[in-house]
Amino acid sequence: MLSSIVVGLLAVAAFAHEIQERAILQPLDHFSGPNSTTPLFLQRYFVDNQYYHPGGPILIYSVGERTAQASDLSDGWIGELAKETGSLAVLLEQRFYGDSIPDVTPLDNANGADVWQYLSVEQMMADIKRFVEQVNRMVPDWIAPPRRHGRHKTPIVLVGGSFAGSLMVWTKQRYPDLKSFVIASGAPLRVVDGYWEFDKMTAGRLPCARALSETVQAIDEILDQGDAMQIAALKRLFGLEHVESATDFVAALVIQVSSLMQAPVGLQSKESIARYCSEFGQPSLESAVGIEALARMTREYGQSHHIVPASECLETSDDLAWLWQQCTELGMWQTAPLQNSTIADESAWFLRRLRSHRLSVNYYERQCDKCLPTIRNSRQVAQQKEQFRIFAQRTLDSFNQLQVPSDVLLTAGELDPWLHLTAMWNMRHLASNVLLIGGASHAEDLIGTAEDDNINPEVLGARKKAIEAVEQWSSTRKQSVGHGRRAGRKDGGHRLLVIGSWGFQIGAALAILCALMVKCAFIERSIA
Repeated sequence: MLSSIVVGLLAVAAFAHEIQERAILQPLDHFSGPNSTTPLFLQRYFVDNQYYHPGGPILIYSVGERTAQASDLSDGWIGELAKETGSLAVLLEQRFYGDSIPDVTPLDNANGADVWQYLSVEQMMADIKRFVEQVNRMVPDWIAPPRRHGRHKTPIVLVGGSFAGSLMVWTKQRYPDLKSFVIASGAPLRVVDGYWEFDKMTAGRLPCARALSETVQAIDEILDQGDAMQIAALKRLFGLEHVESATDFVAALVIQVSSLMQAPVGLQSKESIARYCSEFGQPSLESAVGIEALARMTREYGQSHHIVPASECLETSDDLAWLWQQCTELGMWQTAPLQNSTIADESAWFLRRLRSHRLSVNYYERQCDKCLPTIRNSRQVAQQKEQFRIFAQRTLDSFNQLQVPSDVLLTAGELDPWLHLTAMWNMRHLASNVLLIGGASHAEDLIGTAEDDNINPEVLGARKKAIEAVEQWSSTRKQSVGHGRRAGRKDGGHRLLVIGSWGFQIGAALAILCALMVKCAFIERSIA
């Protein structure tokens, strides 16, 4: 009997701790009206229930503009947050990314040209709202073994970094009646087309900024002269002879340093930056030496990374979806400052221009016209962009002029190259729920775990404050309103698809069997 109980318990534990992959049916268009027949699509999400305590909060996490993976719940700080707060951790994949793609293929111009219009921040926010509204119905199926879930005002915490963080903040602002707490790390809330401040932040952190800047200007001079033989020789030197456009060529040269600046600021990152800058040697060097050094690093980088010309139309769904969002609403392209800009520290700044003057907003907009021709002259897209920009600016203004709401926690690294787009950049005073993390880069507090070597103590401090904030929020939301009927997998005619449910059902059966066996054993011992 005892051995059977042990086996049963181990089996239940194994099933209970398995990250579940599921999906919910969402309307393609949330704003089509109650009598519409808008198509539905499956939005994928993952659930990790291993740390959940009944009545605990539900963390709804997003990775934004890429495919969601089960490991996103286990490999980063979200798992630690769930453990410390007794939460259910849910990873919600965004529409048009990963497996959350409508059946009408956007790449099929004959059938899917118009489907792209439903990829917008407004539709994404509505997805999140509808998902949150159904949480109480779905929780019983997420828990192993399945059981009644008290109809609580379940504490909901929306978590995201970078664009995903912005999305969570915007959702909170758009739907103020959606009771939730938001943790947004490195969230760019100021929406602009061209973001030249990325290089300004980089120049302050990169020891070889002057050498790189002088090298970039030397390359620009060669390209500006227009000598075809010289330009061809230059591309061969960098191993980029396959890149036809001169602007595509110079765009490829900043990929490596941009990646370095966004990486977590740890020992490995510092070593990588030091190694990068050591190639240049002296702070001021001859242009030919700088060009050779940058070419050598670019060739080495190309051996482990596939450098794709920026003007090539990418065929992967994630890349194309993100391009659509940038072209229609978000912008945020890393650009060089305009030659005739009136920047206050202009004389010093142009000594630190780290990318070619060719990399302008117009360059990226031409890419939009080429790869997404349906955007061109689209009145609907233009109106959508204008309306979104107004909404985003109002959100930012409300944070700067009034204060960040108490149920929102904003964090950002002081070394984050995207810092100029966050809400705290123009804030005169940082409130207790606005944390500027010393020595940290982009969304670094969401990356890695406490066991990682050389983790920044400032990051640990920010995480501690976030945990305390979630616990405080949860304590104010735990108000039971009775127990209702256990919800099925239907809501408003929209079914829920449970992927891999056999393993879940087997786990539930084992849990019930185990409980019965334990009860019987207790009765047998009592009778004896």
